[in-house]
Amino acid sequence: NAIFLPCAGYYYNSEYIDPLQAGLYWTGDICIDYDGYAGCFGFSPQSGHSVGLTFRYIGMTIRPVK
Repeated sequence: NAIFLPCAGYYYNSEYIDPLQAGLYWTGDICIDYDGYAGCFGFSPQSGHSVGLTFRYIGMTIRPVK
């Protein structure tokens, strides 16, 4: 099975970050140790891919679920 994840860009402090710069997605996991954080993963032409935590107020694409 495969899924297509486009570089959708994201919002940070009311600024839209171009989709050619990055694609960021929420994982659906809330961080219980750090209030205001949630799990995410992303990719960009410059850095490849990453998984981690970020502020929940950043406007990112949600992940697809079945």
